Amino acid sequence: MAVLAGPGGVATVGELVHRRLDTADRWNLALVQRAEVWDHVRMRQLLDSLLAGYPIGAILLCRSRDRSRVLEVVGDNRVEREAADSEWQLLDGQQRINAVFSMLTRHGDYGRFYLDVTVRRPEPQPAQARASKERTLPHLLHAQAGADEVPHRERTIDLSGWCDWADARDNLGEAVVDASSVSALLREIDPAFAHVLSDDEAEIATGHLRALVDMWVHPSVPILAAVVDGPLDILEVFTRINLGGVNVAGADVFFAGVKTFWHDAERRVDALLGVAPFTATRLGALRLAARLASRGLGHGDITTLAVERLAGDRGASLREAMEDITAPDGVVVDRLRRFTDWYPRASDLGFVLREVSRDSWDEVYAWAAAGGAARDDLLEASREALDSYLLAVTVFGYRNALGDRFRRIAFLEALAAGGRGEPFPAARVLSVVRSETRLRGARGRAVPRLDLRGGQPIADKNGRILTALAQRIPLEMEPEDAFDWDHIFPQAQASRMWAPGEWNRRRHHPDRYLVNSAGNFWALSASANRSIKDAVGSTKFTWLAAQIADESNPFRVWPEARWSITREEIDRFVRVDALLTDDPTSIDSAMALFREVVEGRTRRLLKEMLERFPMVRAFAGEHADEGGDPASPADLGFREALGISARDPRLLLATENDARKLVAVRGDRLAAGIATVLADRLGLADQWSWPRRWRADVGSWRGFQLSDGNCIELILRWDHHQGMRVGHKGYATRGKAGDLYPDFPDAPLGVEWGDSDERIVEAFVERAEELVRVHPQG
Repeated sequence: MAVLAGPGGVATVGELVHRRLDTADRWNLALVQRAEVWDHVRMRQLLDSLLAGYPIGAILLCRSRDRSRVLEVVGDNRVEREAADSEWQLLDGQQRINAVFSMLTRHGDYGRFYLDVTVRRPEPQPAQARASKERTLPHLLHAQAGADEVPHRERTIDLSGWCDWADARDNLGEAVVDASSVSALLREIDPAFAHVLSDDEAEIATGHLRALVDMWVHPSVPILAAVVDGPLDILEVFTRINLGGVNVAGADVFFAGVKTFWHDAERRVDALLGVAPFTATRLGALRLAARLASRGLGHGDITTLAVERLAGDRGASLREAMEDITAPDGVVVDRLRRFTDWYPRASDLGFVLREVSRDSWDEVYAWAAAGGAARDDLLEASREALDSYLLAVTVFGYRNALGDRFRRIAFLEALAAGGRGEPFPAARVLSVVRSETRLRGARGRAVPRLDLRGGQPIADKNGRILTALAQRIPLEMEPEDAFDWDHIFPQAQASRMWAPGEWNRRRHHPDRYLVNSAGNFWALSASANRSIKDAVGSTKFTWLAAQIADESNPFRVWPEARWSITREEIDRFVRVDALLTDDPTSIDSAMALFREVVEGRTRRLLKEMLERFPMVRAFAGEHADEGGDPASPADLGFREALGISARDPRLLLATENDARKLVAVRGDRLAAGIATVLADRLGLADQWSWPRRWRADVGSWRGFQLSDGNCIELILRWDHHQGMRVGHKGYATRGKAGDLYPDFPDAPLGVEWGDSDERIVEAFVERAEELVRVHPQG
C-alpha cells in the first residue's frame, strides 16, 4: 500500500492495520497512553460494528512544539524515547487499532478470531452486560491462544489470514463476490473452510465477505490531529477526552432504549413521576415502571436497568407492560394518584418523607399499585406500618447493608400484600429478610445495633431525620416558614475547642468532632438563623427569646417548644461557651460538659423517635437471629392486579438467572401437585428429580413412577431463543429414561408456562392415564 492516510484524512481499516505493521512509518504512542486493555468481547464488538457499517470514532494524533516523549512498541515491549520534531503521536485510538491488528493479522497476542459465515448477523440488540454482549455476536467466535478451535470449525474462517489474503489480491475492491464465487474465495482465505453451503447459507456468506471487503478498502475512520505547545498540553487533551464528558449511566441508556421503541415514553414517565413524586426523578419513575412490568409478567425483579432487556422479541412484552403500567386511565396510575393524595397528609413523618431512602419508595408504591390503595380502610390500616418502614430501613441502612437482595424481597412482598388486599407488610418484609439472610456476613453485620447507653452512630448519620421528627417540621410549609439546618454550637466557633500540643502548639481537642453530632444539630427558621449568624451561648439564646417575645418582630422565629432542646440543655450550651477560654483546664471542663450535653440530647432524640414509632426498634441488628417467614413464591404474576394486558407466556424476556429461579420454584410446586393427583388416580410408587449438573439447559426434570411400573417425566426447559417450554416423556423402566415409548417422546405437553398450575397438572395426569392405557404393565 503506497500511501497511508494521515492527519486530516479518512482511513480504511486496511490502512490502520498496515500503519501498525509498518515499523518505519508507525504512529507511536503518546506517553499518557495506558496498556492494551480490551478483551476479546470488546474486540469482536468493534469488528461487528465495522461489518455493520457503524462509525467507530476518530483516531486522534498530536504533535508537540516542545520536546516530548513517546512510547514505541518493540515486539512485546513498550520503549520510552524522545519524540522527533515532526513525529505524530497516537493520543486516542490505540485500543481500536490494536483490536483490528490482533483480529485480522497473524501477529496478534489475543488468540484467534473466527467468522461463522453461515450465521446471519442478528438484528440490532443494544446490550450492556458482558454476557448479553456475547449473545449478540453468534457469528464472531474467539479461541484463546493454545486452546482448541471453535465449534463447527469447517464452516468458519480464521480471520488472522485476512490481511495476507487481501494483500495478495490486486484491486480487492473490484473483486466479484456473489453466491457462485463465495465458497472458493472463503477457501482461499482459510483452507480449513470445508462446509458445503446451501443456497441460504451462500447468501449469508456473501453478505459477510462483502462487508469484510468494504471495511478493508473503503475509508471510514477520520484521522484528526492537533499541534500543541508541550507535554502538559498533551496530558490536558488526553484528560479532557477521557474525563471531560459525563459518563452515560446504564439507566440513561435504558431510557434511551425505551424511547427508541416507545415514542410516548417520556411523556408517560413524566406523568408517572407526577403521581409517584417521591421517586424523585424520571429515572426513578422509569425504574418503578420497569420493576412493576417485569413482576407483573411473572418474571424476576429489575433492579438494574440494562438496555438488553428491551431488544427484540424478548423486550416486546416488557415494553408493552410498561405502557400498560403508565396508561393514564390504567389502574396503576389511578391507585398511585389516590395514594399520593392521601399519604403525605396522613403520615406522621412530615418533612422526613423527603429524607428517607429514595429507593424505599419503590416497594411502597408497588404495594399501592397492586391494590393497597384500592380501599380507604386499607390505607388507614397501613399508615403506621408505612411510616415505620420508611423510617426503619433508612435509619438502619438496610439498602446499603443488604443491597439488591433486600430490594427484591421487599418489592415482591409488597406486591404480594397489595395484590391480596392486605395492609402494607412492613413486619413481613423484615421477617422474610431475617429468614433469608439472618443478617450474617459482612453485609448483615453492617445493619447497626441499638445502644442507648453510649454514643449512637446511627443517630449521627440520621441527624436531619431525628431533628425533623423532634421539631415536627411539616412536609409542606409556607415560604415564610423556610428553615435552615444548623449547629447549636456553631462550627465557626469550633476553633475555640483546642488542647495544648507539642512545642506549645494548639491542636484540635479530641472531642471537637462532636460539633457535627446529632446532639448539636437542629433546624431554625431561616430568617432567624441568618440574622444571628455565628452567635453562640447566652448571646444566641437571649436574642432568639427576645425575637419571640417581640410581637412587632419582622422575623418568624419558631417558639421554644419547637426547638427540640430542653431548658437544661440550653443552660449547658451556655455554660460550654463560657468555659471555652484560653485556659486549657477550663477548655477541658467545657468539652466534658459539651460531650455530656450532646450525647444526652442524641440519646433523647433517638428515644423519642422509637417511642413515637415503636415498630422501628424491631429492625435493629440485634434481632437478626429471631427467625422469620419464608419468602413469597418467586414466580407470582401480578398481571391482573396491575392491569397488564401484555403477556410473555414463554418467558422470552427473562434473564437466565430469573429463569433458573422461576423454574426451580414452579417445578417444586408442580411436582407436589402432580404427585398428589397421581397418587389418588393411578397410584404412585416413586418420584425423583434429575440432577442439573450434567445438563447445559436451564430447566427442571421431574420423574414419576406409577404403581404399574411405568415412568413419566415433566420437563420444564428454557433457553434465550425459545423461552420456556413444557414437555413430557414416558418410558417403561425406572432409570432408563433414554428408552422412550415411540408415542411418548420428549415432546410438548400442549400447555404453556403462562397457564395455571391446575391446567398443567391436569394435562400431565391425562397423559399419564393414557400411558397406562396404551402400555399396561403387570
